[in-house]
Amino acid sequence: MSQLSAMIAGNTLPRPMNRGAQAISAGGAETTLVLNATSTSGEVQVLGEIMLIDPGGSIDLKLTPEAASKGMVFLMHNTDTDAESITVESSSGGNLGNGSKPVIARDEAGIFFCDGTNWYGYVLKNVT
Repeated sequence: MSQLSAMIAGNTLPRPMNRGAQAISAGGAETTLVLNATSTSGEVQVLGEIMLIDPGGSIDLKLTPEAASKGMVFLMHNTDTDAESITVESSSGGNLGNGSKPVIARDEAGIFFCDGTNWYGYVLKNVT
């Protein structure tokens, strides 16, 4: 069974598949990252560790469920050309384990990692 088949069948994902960068267009709406595809509006299935996100308007982005995400690391880049931001939240919509909801501004990136109980994350400022 391929890793993708196992991921879909088992509803678990020990680590996302590294397929290069995943482009995500949020369309200005709240977006939830999920491990398995569903038909729910506003959900995006995680396909890899690197995400290039065009928010299409300032958005809230919920990370994958903590209990199923132990050991995961995501690198996200806000590719928007306007002043639109991405506010990153826990799977329940709350603060991350370090007590905040990091905000990724235009042309900035964030790195997020999970210990199975909490997500932690930091914004990498554009210094150019």
